Amino acid sequence: EKLYIIILTLIFIFGILSAKSVVLGCLKQQTKREPRTYFLNRPAMYAGMQTKEKEPLYMAMMYHHHDNQRGSFIKLRERTSYANPVQKVVEEGDGINFGKTLLHDKGEPNTEYTITAQFTKPKNESRDKSFTYRIRGEQSKEKEGQYISVFLYVGVSSEEDEVLIEETASGEINIIGKHGSMGIFQFETVGLQSADAEKASTTYYYGNTTDIPFYATPLVLPMLKSGVSTYSSPACCSPLNHKSLLPNSFFYHPTKPTNLVVIQKILKTPFEWTLSFHPKKRDITTFEDNYDYYANEWKQKLAQIFPLSETGEQQRALASYLVSSLLNGISYFYGDAQAKDPSTGDVWTIPKRELFSMIPAPVGFPRGFYWDEAFHQMVLLHVYPSLHEEMTLSWYRLQNTSTGWIAREQIIGKEPQSTAP
Repeated sequence: EKLYIIILTLIFIFGILSAKSVVLGCLKQQTKREPRTYFLNRPAMYAGMQTKEKEPLYMAMMYHHHDNQRGSFIKLRERTSYANPVQKVVEEGDGINFGKTLLHDKGEPNTEYTITAQFTKPKNESRDKSFTYRIRGEQSKEKEGQYISVFLYVGVSSEEDEVLIEETASGEINIIGKHGSMGIFQFETVGLQSADAEKASTTYYYGNTTDIPFYATPLVLPMLKSGVSTYSSPACCSPLNHKSLLPNSFFYHPTKPTNLVVIQKILKTPFEWTLSFHPKKRDITTFEDNYDYYANEWKQKLAQIFPLSETGEQQRALASYLVSSLLNGISYFYGDAQAKDPSTGDVWTIPKRELFSMIPAPVGFPRGFYWDEAFHQMVLLHVYPSLHEEMTLSWYRLQNTSTGWIAREQIIGKEPQSTAP
């Protein structure tokens, strides 16, 4: 009997050790293949990124047609909207490491142009907190070169963080700041080409303290409108008229640091503006090397998931477009949530929670929906298995422990609540 107990004990210990080695092996393998999710897209914006954390750092690009404004009517493109005649197309991207978005704009009379926003992270650098951003502008072939006002901003959400500007020895204006997990960072121009190089050499800027550091239009638009003539013709002749962030200025809050900074360049198509976002004192690698590395890696991955070798080029391009568009919606939300009682109509606040999820659409529905997420995960499971597990667990953590209920629509945090009906 004693021998029998000893044998069972040894088998039990061996089983535990074997299971432990298997689990550790799986965890190591998963950690090795786990994609970097420090920076994620902001799908509610035409082009933007944010850090995946409870007090994120926000970054976004916005623009407007510089020469076709009349009166105080300025069509500033920042947040996706059904009201804007802008077609947003995610041409390619894996949702994590690189991406390319085309914005076809036909919103002004007799104008048509395309803004291309690309980003890439450094290759072969795990957990890196840097990326390079490139903005291109092209007019339609039959049109003359057009001036586009391009704005880039950085906002921070913690009262302990701050954003400022820095003028380099060459006169260029960069964004610098301090952020909890990033440390000291800078967002600097590393390349600039424009059909009007002289005008492009000037950078305008604006900084302020705001309760919504994720949305720059409410701060920028009044300043732009204040400088445009109220008369339809001409809108050019008063020295007080301007369509920029003049005067360059900061508005300092007496007790809070500046938490949103915008820089602006007036660029003539065709143009290309490349910027690097990175911790201070960091070497910068070239945009092309990093982008091509991830683009080729993505094509190989798609070919393994969807064996379309016998199909035509159009079918392969369509598969890349569909999956890239879906992955562009990988998002992180944190904050208070709101719920409505269907019987009484009362709205109450649910304490702070977080959700790592995908979204149904950047226009109209840039937030998590439980029903839609089931279909999203059917694709993500084949592309990023570890992210599939993380997102599924994130949804399950929202479950009401007493009823088992998970809300169909999740409106978590200030930014989603600002766009929800």
